[in-house]
Amino acid sequence: MVLDPILGASAGRGLSFLDPLELAEGLFSMASLVTPNIPEAEAFVNQPIRSIEDMVAVASLIHDRYGCWVLLKGGHLEASNTAPDVLCHGADTILLDAPRATVGSVHGSGCFLSASITGHLALGFELLTAIKMAKEHISAAFADPVDVGGYPLLDSTP
Repeated sequence: MVLDPILGASAGRGLSFLDPLELAEGLFSMASLVTPNIPEAEAFVNQPIRSIEDMVAVASLIHDRYGCWVLLKGGHLEASNTAPDVLCHGADTILLDAPRATVGSVHGSGCFLSASITGHLALGFELLTAIKMAKEHISAAFADPVDVGGYPLLDSTP
């Protein structure tokens, strides 16, 4: 199970009626992979994330607490001019970096990434391969988005 723990919309509205810790306690241990973004991960561990080193520490903490793989999405990391994601699985941590999107406002990119991982898993790819393929998939979509009403519509064709 791939779990994208959406606590709020990009527009700033809260989406979850559960306390973040209750959500994590109830669902994370059942997931193979959780894919929080930085604000969500901060809520789950109650500590700020300001750097890639912070991302590694928090992803490891979530993994240690719940036993699931963690793909901490770094699009909100203001200190980076790239789009770094940190994958923690067991004792291993991998930095999956890509160019930062040059489009203006992006909504649903984290959901798109999680859905792409799920799709690659459904096609029979191993989890690590599916994650890497999904990261490439979303990077390719960001490289050539279609503008729809002022928002980029990301092409879902791999």
